[in-house]
Amino acid sequence: MKSILIWSLLLISINSFSQEVHRNFKIDQSEIYWQKIYYEVESIDDLYSKVVISCDFENVEKDLNTISATFNGLSVDHKGAGHSKWTMPIYLRDSFIEGKLIIELKPNKYRVTIRNIKCISKYDTSLTESEEKSCLEDFSVNRKDNFKSLFKRSASEILDFSFNKLLEFKENNDW
Repeated sequence: MKSILIWSLLLISINSFSQEVHRNFKIDQSEIYWQKIYYEVESIDDLYSKVVISCDFENVEKDLNTISATFNGLSVDHKGAGHSKWTMPIYLRDSFIEGKLIIELKPNKYRVTIRNIKCISKYDTSLTESEEKSCLEDFSVNRKDNFKSLFKRSASEILDFSFNKLLEFKENNDW
């Protein structure tokens, strides 16, 4: 009986400190963020140049081992992620995405984190006004700090694809 109680307490304590992860998305204390590690050798100056040249980011800052920036107006690429307009959640279909980009460098790798992910409404509807901001957590995290099923079904795949595409750092040659 004592051993069952000890094992039960151990499992409960381990489970309460775990992080749920789904397609590069993580939940930590009710906050959802996207995080991916790249195993490519690039200097901080090379990465900084790519972020600045891409023109997708604003407020770009660099210090010793970190680059930070913000982005807004990102339209998600549901087709590239293999979804139709009708299989994606309304909050993604009718919104632009904004967030804060953080790139942290270590030898031979760097980690990209996107935090403060918000959906900005494109249109006036019966539920939202144009340019109204909503936190992604409102649509994707339940009260138990787990991912909602709709987020796991399609939204996470669409956002993951869109964030990976955003981080390809394409140059803006439009002049």
